[in-house]
Amino acid sequence: MGKFSFMSLLVGSLVNFHVDSQNIANFLGTVPVLGRFMQDLELDSVFMNLPFLHNDVTKIKFLLYTSKNPTEGEELKLEEPHSFRNSYLNPDYPLKILIHGYAQSANSVDFPKSLKDAYLDGEKSSGRGRNGASSYNVISLDWSVLSKEIIYFSSAVHTEKVGQRVGEFIVYLKDNKYIRSYSSVHVIGFSLGSHVAGIAGNFVQTATNGSESIGRITGLDPAGPGFISVPMKIRLDSGDADFVDIIHTNMGSVLFAQYGTPQKLGHVDFFPNGGSRQPACDVSLLTEYTIPRRLACNHLKAAEYYKRSIQGEVFRGCSCSTWGKFQQGACGCSQSNSTAVMGEFCSPTTRGRFYLNVK
Repeated sequence: MGKFSFMSLLVGSLVNFHVDSQNIANFLGTVPVLGRFMQDLELDSVFMNLPFLHNDVTKIKFLLYTSKNPTEGEELKLEEPHSFRNSYLNPDYPLKILIHGYAQSANSVDFPKSLKDAYLDGEKSSGRGRNGASSYNVISLDWSVLSKEIIYFSSAVHTEKVGQRVGEFIVYLKDNKYIRSYSSVHVIGFSLGSHVAGIAGNFVQTATNGSESIGRITGLDPAGPGFISVPMKIRLDSGDADFVDIIHTNMGSVLFAQYGTPQKLGHVDFFPNGGSRQPACDVSLLTEYTIPRRLACNHLKAAEYYKRSIQGEVFRGCSCSTWGKFQQGACGCSQSNSTAVMGEFCSPTTRGRFYLNVK
């Protein structure tokens, strides 16, 4: 295999080039559109000499938080069964699995820590979860050993193996009776984490010969670069869980600092403020933000809106074919059967595209 530069990989990740594992030299020379950049981990053989692919997927961490340990997570290790037996994991409680995105960790403030705290803070104030559950098992996945590559594309390559590891973890929970059913599992992914969630859902279906699916996957502004035209089994789609809901806040082209996919991926997709730019992210309003957070503000708003929904704020969207028609008032939004709630309390029977204004 001939030499090629990391800059070429970076450019490929930004504009969605097609990686042909049979002819990488032609890929770099002709710069076609990205199609299938990873299938069945074939890129491991393509990039086998690159150092970033030698990171061990077993190093990712599953950190359990409950009302009994809301601040210090217990690490659950597949290779150490006693870590499950000696934990606060309760099979009677619904399970929330939070999966962060590129360059984040389980301790990232905007996500997943904000959602973990929102779920468990609700229990402290009321004695019950926000949705009436007596409590939650909240697991924050920390795959920062793979998500913090200097080059985004490198981390994107890892999503398949990380998703499979998460799927393996969920199957282990079910097989060992740490959860009652797959339907009690709700996986919430942000950005790249959304695709990790989808791959995990696909893994569970394959492991059960298609007879079972996890209950719900929520994609918070699923990442666009590298995932626009890849096969469904290596990205999030509506077939990965019984119910898949999506919130788009920064869809478009990464060349314009838009990191989310413009594709409709779920049973229901919500597009607050049109799904590309959030008014609250005007730079003049972000003096307290660091530069990286300013650049990602629109992207991160999906997580903020979801957190606010857990805390009880109601976001009601209107069924409409386009943002333009919604703005024109041409979608019959005054009719109750044309609206749906976005966020934690979205009905699993909701279908379609919904637009709404959010402050």
